[in-house]
Amino acid sequence: MTAAAETTPPLFEVGRLIATAGVAEILSQMCESQYALLPALSRHVNGDWGNVSPQDKETNDAAVTNGSRIISEYDFGSVKIWIYTEGDRNCTTFLLPDEY
Repeated sequence: MTAAAETTPPLFEVGRLIATAGVAEILSQMCESQYALLPALSRHVNGDWGNVSPQDKETNDAAVTNGSRIISEYDFGSVKIWIYTEGDRNCTTFLLPDEY
């Protein structure tokens, strides 16, 4: 089986990708590029919502098909970063919880 055959398509479109100033600052402090966010984005589009509550997991699961917003939470060192995909799927934003 080839690597391409092993990949699964994303559950939803993400649209334009945006990182807030807070996330950009954290990445800068960690000496990381924006590419460090790609593993979390991959988890997000494949239904691994990270550190959200069971209720939020259910909400996200339903949002994949009903077109409402999807939000995930991942740890980057000691920092939590949220990924928020709009209901219309035109935009996905990386943000810090206090930027919501």
